[in-house]
This record gives sequence, C-alpha cells and structure tokens, in this order.
Amino acid sequence: MKRFFGPATWLFFGIWLVLLVGGRSRFFHDPGTFWHVATGDRILAEGFIDTDPFTFTFAGTEWIPYQWLGECVMAVVNRVGGFDMLLLGTATILAAVYTGIGVRLLRSGLHPSVVAVVLAAGVAASSGHFHVRPHLATIAGMTILAVYLTDFENETIPVQRLGWLVPVFWLWANIHGGVLAGVATLGLAIAGWTAAGLVGRPGPVTDRRTFLWLAVIWIACAAVCFANPYGYRLVKTWVYIYQMSSLPSIIKEHSPLEVTELSGVAVIAFGAAYCLLLATVPVRQLRVVWLLPVVWFVLACVRVRHGPLFAVMGLVAVADFFPYTRLAARLASRGSDLYVPQTPTGDEPVRATAMPFLVPAVVVALTALIQITGATVPVVGRGWARLDPTIWPVELLPELRAHQYDRPQGTRIFCEYHFGGYLIYETPGYRVFIDDRCEVFGDDFLRRFVLTKQLLANGMYGDPAEPFAEWQAEYGPFEFALVETGGGFDKALERVPAWEVVRRTDAATLYRKGSLAPR
Repeated sequence: MKRFFGPATWLFFGIWLVLLVGGRSRFFHDPGTFWHVATGDRILAEGFIDTDPFTFTFAGTEWIPYQWLGECVMAVVNRVGGFDMLLLGTATILAAVYTGIGVRLLRSGLHPSVVAVVLAAGVAASSGHFHVRPHLATIAGMTILAVYLTDFENETIPVQRLGWLVPVFWLWANIHGGVLAGVATLGLAIAGWTAAGLVGRPGPVTDRRTFLWLAVIWIACAAVCFANPYGYRLVKTWVYIYQMSSLPSIIKEHSPLEVTELSGVAVIAFGAAYCLLLATVPVRQLRVVWLLPVVWFVLACVRVRHGPLFAVMGLVAVADFFPYTRLAARLASRGSDLYVPQTPTGDEPVRATAMPFLVPAVVVALTALIQITGATVPVVGRGWARLDPTIWPVELLPELRAHQYDRPQGTRIFCEYHFGGYLIYETPGYRVFIDDRCEVFGDDFLRRFVLTKQLLANGMYGDPAEPFAEWQAEYGPFEFALVETGGGFDKALERVPAWEVVRRTDAATLYRKGSLAPR
C-alpha cells in the first residue's frame, strides 16, 4: 500500500483540495473564462473563425482566436460538467504540476514537511494568476521545459531527448501564446550553455555536434508555433498583444507587481528567498538553469502574469541546486532529518514512479463521474463552483435574458470592460460594446474608454451624456447599458434623463434607453 500512498500522493491531495476549496469562486474572477468557452463553442459549431463575432463596435473586423485549441477543450468540458468540471480540470492541472515539482524536491533529500512549505511558497507566488483559462498550458509548459533543461544540464538525459520538446511546443502553441516565453527561455539556455563552453566553464555544450543538435531543436520548437489553422497570423497576434502599450495600465495581469497585495508580497518573498539561497552556492558550481529563474523574477516584477512562470522554474531549480547550498551542508553535518543527502552510499533516494499518482487519478475520475451524474456533493459535486455576485451581475440575469433577443441581429448593449465576456457567455443574444479581448480594440480605443470612465467618475464632463452620444454616433445606437454600480458610467447615466434604471444590484446596474424601463 505504501507504493500507492507515498508523500507524492498526499501532496497531490493536499494541493488539489486547497485549490478546489479556495478556487470555488476565485478562479472565476477573470472575464476571459467566459468568452474562451463561448469562442470554443462557436468554433465547434461553425468551424474556424477569423472575424469578431461578439461586439457591435468591431463586428466583422479581423480577430484570430489565438487560443483556439484550449478554448475548444474548455467548451467541451463545460458542456459535460459546467463550471464545476472547469474548476475540477483547473485544480487537477495545477495540482499535478506542483506535485510533480514536489517529487523532485523529495528526490533532492528534503523532508516531506519542508517540501510542503517550499511548495506552499511557490503556489502562493503563483496564485495571483490562477484562473480557469488556457494560460494553464503555459504554467505546465514552462514546468516541463524547466525539467528538461535541468536534466540535460545535469547530463542525465542526452541532447536528443530534448527533441520531445518539439511536440510539447506544438501543443502549447495551439493552446496559449505564452509559448513565446518557452521559445525565449530555451534560446536563452542554449546561449548560456554555449557561452559557458566558449569561456571554458563546465557545461553540456562541449562540442559542435551538441550545439548543432540544440540549434535544430530550438528552430523546430519555434517553427511548430506556425503549425496551426491560422499560420503566421496566430503568431502575429501574440506579438501584437505583447507590444500593446495600453495593457499595463488597463489589465491587472499585464501591470507591474503590486507589493501592497498579498500575491505581490508572495512573489517578492519567494524571489528574495530564491536569490539568497542561490547566493550560497559556490560560484564554480553555478549552472545556467539556476540563473534562468532570476531572469523570470525580474520579469514577474514587471508583469503580474509572469509570477507563476518564475515560481515553477524557481521550484524546479531549488530541487536541483539545494544540495549544493551552505544550508544543505549545515543540515547534513548536524544529521538533521530535514535534509538527508541522496548519495549512492546513503539512504535509497526517492525514485520516480507513477504509482503514487494512480490513486489521485482514480479519485479525479470518480469526481468527474459524480459531476456528470449531477450529484450535489460538497467540494467535488455539482453546484460547488459559483460566481461571486459581488463581481458578476448574476442577479441581473433574468432582466438581461429577457431583452437579449429584442433585435434580430442582436441587441446592442453598452458594458464595462470586465462585463463583456460574461455577457458573451451568459446572454449570447447581445452584441457587446467592449470586452477584454484587447487585441480587437487596440490601444487608442482602450485608452479612450478608460479615460472617459475616469473623467465621468470625477465629474469632469459638463454633460454626462456627451461620451455616450459620441460613441453612438460612431458605432451605432445601443439600447441597454450594464455598468458597475457606483462607477463612473453609473454616475453619469444617473444624470441622463434618457436612461432609466431597470434594476440595480451591488455588483452592477442595468439601464435601458427610453421611457419603457420598469421602475
């Protein structure tokens, strides 16, 4: 039985349950969850699309669903088990990633209790970007990449084994554009190994043949990014989004790290601990793969979305270099149980085996079956996942659904940036004004939208109806408006006689143009 219930098994269940409970509503705070599912449904129903089908402001303009495969998977999962199964899939993927890293930490000789603490720190540093979205593929992909790079530099796998990264990168590219981070990291590692070889430092690149293998693998990993239904246009969209200058000031995940928030503190704390621990490794023993997380730590401070990538790469590196640290030497000299050196003459090391994951796999499968049958069991059954009514206009759904088909070609509705995706999913009969697919709207439109809201909130428009009139003149009239209660748009519409409140909740207020709105 010990083979089936080892430390890795308990690590998985611990992480998995924490994510299922903690992510019950928190994992659904991002509006992208909703339009990703809606996009996947549309692709499955109509085939590949390349124009915007959701807005009336940019309807028909070119838009590439650059996460198409992840969106199709999300749509299928949602059809089978709704939000509950989407939560289950997210928690399972994340738990598998961090448990796999935990196994490597165990193999380094660290006590399971220490491994649990280290993993908790890494999960905390990642948690600011835990959402039900295709970007989970980037967290998993960076973990796989870090493992391969580490094992290659340790010379435990030959250079040819890195060839398995090519199909990984193809799958990754068709699920999420974060594959660019993988391509850049792989290139940086190869450059570091090559530079080390040129200056005579020990490293895996010792001859021209090895370098050529690495170059071919890197080129192949970059090339398969273009093997998708949209060709170069998919890659072009990734680059365009990354270059958008408005995003850091508009979207939280693209903004610099906020040190006043718990997730920001967790990233800084984990990064500081990583750098301090790495500094205790003798310089002559430093490896390129141990320095890569430092690069990602800097990038995580620049953009929130890089936090999980730094965390997973840092955890993999800690599992590799901890035996070389002064702390490890001190614990070993004292005979501490917290760290037991794994040597050929010492205790038998923790071996890599799939057996501890058999029980978790069975439990996850049973959980999926429970959800498919519709059983209402706490945590693992139907009805557990829920949308936070203080964030999403769930209480307004009856009123919203009653009017979504008022016009044959879709009822037009003005909405907040973060409500667009929700409307796209819950009320497909509407054509929204805006959503968080930033690449559709461009920098100028987004800046104008945000600035207008700020000016209205501060009462700096003499006529609050003016911006709405300008937008309707430019993009056509809209009959409804769904705005954040107490926000700038809400304050403005309250003062415009032509708009009447349909219903107000703590999260949002629904307005209707004209005199027919119920009071």
